[in-house]
Amino acid sequence: MPVQGVKAGLNLVLKDLEWKKKYVCLYGDGRLTYHHTQKDYRDKPSHGKEVFLGLATVRIAGRQRPRNTQRGMATSQFEESSTTNSVSSVALRPYEPRRSDAGGGSGEGTSGGGSDDAKEASPAMQLTPQTVAGQKKRRGGNRRLGSAGKATDEDDECFEIITSDQKRWEFCVAAEERDAWVAAIEEQIEKALQNQMSKPSTRARGDREEVLALRQLPGNDRCADCSQIAPDWASLNLGILICIECSGTHRNLGSHISRVRSLDLDTWPVEFLAVMQAIGNTAANRLWEHHAPSDRRPQPDSPLEVKEAWIRDKYEAKRFLPSLRVDATVGSQLVAAVIARDVAEVSLLLARASPEDVNATVSGTRDRRSPLHLACSIGSLAILQLLLWSTGVR
Repeated sequence: MPVQGVKAGLNLVLKDLEWKKKYVCLYGDGRLTYHHTQKDYRDKPSHGKEVFLGLATVRIAGRQRPRNTQRGMATSQFEESSTTNSVSSVALRPYEPRRSDAGGGSGEGTSGGGSDDAKEASPAMQLTPQTVAGQKKRRGGNRRLGSAGKATDEDDECFEIITSDQKRWEFCVAAEERDAWVAAIEEQIEKALQNQMSKPSTRARGDREEVLALRQLPGNDRCADCSQIAPDWASLNLGILICIECSGTHRNLGSHISRVRSLDLDTWPVEFLAVMQAIGNTAANRLWEHHAPSDRRPQPDSPLEVKEAWIRDKYEAKRFLPSLRVDATVGSQLVAAVIARDVAEVSLLLARASPEDVNATVSGTRDRRSPLHLACSIGSLAILQLLLWSTGVR
């Protein structure tokens, strides 16, 4: 039976109201699949159920994750036992959540068990099915992880796979077989995560011409804070271009106030470009310098401490922002501004908004859509990104 050189197919027993045998395979691409029988695997390999281990974790009952040394020993032990073509019997049962648990379910999905990658792998050993008759009776109910009480023999033989959506499978084998399974599964989890991290990002990015074109927006030929010519740094969430000297102060404000990025050195996802294209220095300063005295604005040759004090008053203390309307809540004004696609108004409201305002709904219990939902609905990438930043999403 072809697998990618990791763990051979085994006959397992799945508890779904009653015990039923399942045929389980662990693949080298990070998939754990199971089928009703070994024959089903051969005849209909794509009809099995699947767990992607890159979005899962494995835990031993009542124990922390095995150390690397333990995993290495267990893997060697598994490889040795695999070559002897030994017969194993494993029990698999789904986790049955309490009503208060979230995300419970069978977790069944379409398997890729019959993929071409698997077929090209080296053949694995053939295992003879073994019944569970004669095994000791399992105790009724499900033991939850971390539950109090004395450990049982069954605890010593169990491990659990938990997926990112909190679906669980519990396996029971002999203790030495359990360690081999856990080691093999952990190895596949690690490989799956490494593969995901090594893949090039598919995130859409703007080209160089689009980034340089930001300098053509009104006011972007000079620094938004000190009027230095040819600024080559940006504050993403403020939608402005700034000089390198002012960018240092912006960085010191923290990314919750100003997210600094270089026009020349950094990559530019399209959503960042959308925000910058929708605002610009002139529009931003109409907002952030609305009540600012003109004689206080620093010049390119002003001392650094003068520029820093100005920037902190402008963005951190928010001393110069216009007042908000008092005849409506900030949340309801934000909803209206998003619907109207008014980026300037959204920027002003987000500068004053609390987390509750950002998560306000359209109309109480009747329409539970938030500004974030509305931005998605109307397709405004700039407003959507501003809202995401305001909620702490990087």
